[in-house]
Amino acid sequence: MNTAKSGGEKAGSVEEAPLALVTTKGDVRSLNASMAQLLSRPAAECEGRSFISLLPEHQREMGASFLAHVRASGTPSFRVIEFPVPDGSTVASLMEGALVPSGPGESLVRVRAVDSGKDDDGLLIPFRITAKTAGLTLVGRRGDHIVWLGGSAGLAGLVSEPSLSLRSAFQRVHTQDKSALRGLLRGTAASHEWTPLRLRLHDEGWTHLACQIRRLRLGYSGREQTIGIVRDDTQAETRRLALLARRRQEQERADLLQAISFALIRATMEEELRQVVLTRATGTLGADGALLALVRGRSLEVVSDGGDHPELAQAIDGMPVAGPQLLPFVVRTGSPEFITDRAEYVRRGPRRSRLLRLGSGASICLLPLTRGDPRLGALVMTYNERHDWSPDERALVRLVAELVGQALQRIRKQKIRDDLATSFEDSLKPTMPQRLAGIELAARCEPAQDGLSVSGDWYDAFVLKDGVLTLAIGDAQGHDAHAAAFMALVRTSIRAIAAHEHDPGIILAHTNDVLTSMNVESFASCALLRFDRHKAKITGASAGHVPLVRLRNEAPGYLIETLPSGPLLGVLEGASYPDTTFDLGKGDAAVLVTDGVVEGPRLSIDDGIRRVAGIAARAARDGCDAQTIAQRVLGCSAEIGQVDDAAVVVVRHV
Repeated sequence: MNTAKSGGEKAGSVEEAPLALVTTKGDVRSLNASMAQLLSRPAAECEGRSFISLLPEHQREMGASFLAHVRASGTPSFRVIEFPVPDGSTVASLMEGALVPSGPGESLVRVRAVDSGKDDDGLLIPFRITAKTAGLTLVGRRGDHIVWLGGSAGLAGLVSEPSLSLRSAFQRVHTQDKSALRGLLRGTAASHEWTPLRLRLHDEGWTHLACQIRRLRLGYSGREQTIGIVRDDTQAETRRLALLARRRQEQERADLLQAISFALIRATMEEELRQVVLTRATGTLGADGALLALVRGRSLEVVSDGGDHPELAQAIDGMPVAGPQLLPFVVRTGSPEFITDRAEYVRRGPRRSRLLRLGSGASICLLPLTRGDPRLGALVMTYNERHDWSPDERALVRLVAELVGQALQRIRKQKIRDDLATSFEDSLKPTMPQRLAGIELAARCEPAQDGLSVSGDWYDAFVLKDGVLTLAIGDAQGHDAHAAAFMALVRTSIRAIAAHEHDPGIILAHTNDVLTSMNVESFASCALLRFDRHKAKITGASAGHVPLVRLRNEAPGYLIETLPSGPLLGVLEGASYPDTTFDLGKGDAAVLVTDGVVEGPRLSIDDGIRRVAGIAARAARDGCDAQTIAQRVLGCSAEIGQVDDAAVVVVRHV
């Protein structure tokens, strides 16, 4: 049997090949001095321990695979394993493992370092393969040039030369990264740490690289080399910058909606509304001019900010609402028009329209203040140069115009400030989508405070362009008009954000960011669901809301579904909200309530949820539709002596 010299024996030579005998389980039976030196431990400390545990942490997976292959195949196995040495460099040794007989019915694994002689390139092959698999490039320094040693061809393909001179490298590197490049070339950068570099390797901009310096001695008797590992992070950096830009845009939209929404809510007279629109519309929406064309009797009356097109205001003022021009058409139909230049307007509008007074390169958008009421008017925004609206921008300006229209409707209904509550309540009542194929939808809400028809408890349901039904139910702090106003902001924010994001958890997170940025002393719970009837799936998330009840058609009874939850909206900045998905098959229903339905002086929330679940399950067994189930569930709130707002939403897959 071949044996390795124990640590107590003198090695024949300092160049003696490192050798160890380990059991098939990986425990060290014996080793020579060279192997002990390679493991950076006294021989006595190594014997009896797991060979894998003696390797550097980042090499243990490689070592375990190495020994496992020997055990399983019974044939020799080869791996390049890196060992740290005291001078800070690394020895990269080609290790051979082979089974050797030890005694009756027992074998050991002989682990020895193979001397590659002068074949440094041979030992670099595994590094090249590993680097290529990971999309990395290996580089080295030869005199005053950086040479490509292998790995991924992506980075080397960005330059035409087989190597890059140091002079060229310093000319191409970003000014702020020159000192980092000097540190890498000196080999002073910390091992296993990535150093970012920006190089202009072609004419299309900066290439973002991450570099790592490794000092290797190839083989136990080889010479030391400094090798650079380079990762191309350009695409990742592009994605990161795009994500940051998108988040900034989302925050800007949220800030805009917040500012305009609160300004419109505070406006109590038509003059105040005009001032809000005309002072904010141009600056915040990027237009050069804005005007309101309000319906007065049978014609349009213009209120303008002056802008760069005073002649446009004169042309529109007095225009008949029933006229053939494009603007009256927009007011009558509620369909917005986005005109990028005068030529497009000629194609889409009457040729003799007075709006042709705009310059040939100007753009204009005509936004109805409401989609269903031709008695209000339109918001007109002008641009001195050609303007192409993105889908997000179109949705934003349409939402602003609709907010203006809602505020105008509210203001026109009130004669004195004391009437604000009534008109405000009317504008806040949610509208449920009608005649949804395969879906029964019902909702009920009862405010706790007499004299109000809306409350801090709320619900909402709407269908977006992807055809999926979105449901929301929530409870804002308080029971008065302030709670209702805060509720309106929450509901409006959710709708605006849902037009751009689909995941309920992300929608709640962005809504929370809007609310926390306002520094208002209010908060709200919310449960948000997306129901895809084609997949029979519901995806939901919760912001501190009570559980929902799921009624199963095939298994009479109910399930109480506790959605994964984050904190209440408006409390913790930067909070996240996980979501989950569950089935809602044919005949199944989901029942959502606020705590005013399930919690009372004599009843805990848990007991109240079970009580609601029982009432809903009995109604379902009786063959009741969604409207009747909602009515019965809300009716039980009076029986528990509730003194809180109460709301219930029922969605049933039919």
